[in-house]
Amino acid sequence: MDKPSKARSSEEIADWRDASFHMVIYEYFVKNMSLPSDMGTLIGYILFFIITWYVLLWALRFMFSMIWPVVMVVLAVLMIRFLATFEASDLIDMFFQAVVMVSDMLLSVGARVLEFGLSFLN
Repeated sequence: MDKPSKARSSEEIADWRDASFHMVIYEYFVKNMSLPSDMGTLIGYILFFIITWYVLLWALRFMFSMIWPVVMVVLAVLMIRFLATFEASDLIDMFFQAVVMVSDMLLSVGARVLEFGLSFLN
C-alpha cells in the first residue's frame, strides 16, 4: 500500500488558505508576474529569498530589542549586588587600580603608534 505524499501541488489545492506559505508566494509570483521562463522563476525565488531574509532579520532584531533591556537590568542588579559586598575603601582601591591599568594600556598603545610612525622618518 503506497503512502500518500504530504506535498500537494497547486492544482490539488482549491483554496489558497489551505496551501503552505511558500506555495502561496510561488503561486502569487507565477500568476501576477509574467514569468515566461525558468529565468523568471529563478528571479521569483530570489525575490522570495530576499524578502524572507529581511523579514527574518527584522523579526530577530525586534526580539533582540525586546530582550536587551531585560538583560541590562539583570546585569545591573547583579553588579550592584556584587559591589555591595565590598567596603568603600575597597571600591576606591579597585577604581584606582582600574584607572592605572587603563592608562598603562593607553600609554603602551600610544608608544607603539609613535614608534611605528617614527620608523618612517629613519
